[in-house]
Amino acid sequence: MAQIAGSCLHLASDRKVVLSVLTTATFTGVLVTLVFALTLKTTNTGNTSTTANTTAAELRYVEKRPEDGTLIQQLQSMDCKPHLHKVRVMDLVVRVLDPTDEKLDKQFKPSFLPVWRCNETLSYCGDNLGMDHGRVCKPVRSTNKSFTVQYEGKRGLRNMNVSAEVHLDCQCSDV
Repeated sequence: MAQIAGSCLHLASDRKVVLSVLTTATFTGVLVTLVFALTLKTTNTGNTSTTANTTAAELRYVEKRPEDGTLIQQLQSMDCKPHLHKVRVMDLVVRVLDPTDEKLDKQFKPSFLPVWRCNETLSYCGDNLGMDHGRVCKPVRSTNKSFTVQYEGKRGLRNMNVSAEVHLDCQCSDV
């Protein structure tokens, strides 16, 4: 259901009348404001003896804005769950190789890997008033996942296995 939240009528240059309409609507439980602009332009056609006025109307979608009243709903939709992150392969390689290993000078392909991790910034562990009370999203189940990366060795392209911690499940808990 949509409601007219407000409108603005102004006369623009080139004999255009612009009516801006703010409409509130609910999509998947989130209230948003849709802004439409209706432009009316009148043009005169013909010569001095016969003049015809033509009015053209154009309705166009301008933008969608979240309503302030839905900020808590938006926070609560940020569940405490694993999110996809990129991890640098070199950060994983440094942990398992000797500091003098020549592989540390190599360029690995790919140079980043996708890894599921719990993330405090992308999650919300607060109440329905927007307060988090010191609770954060932390992993409760994780595993090591093995990835195969490549690097240029003395005899061509070589493979190397690296492992990264992957979070399987997250939970809100006290700090």
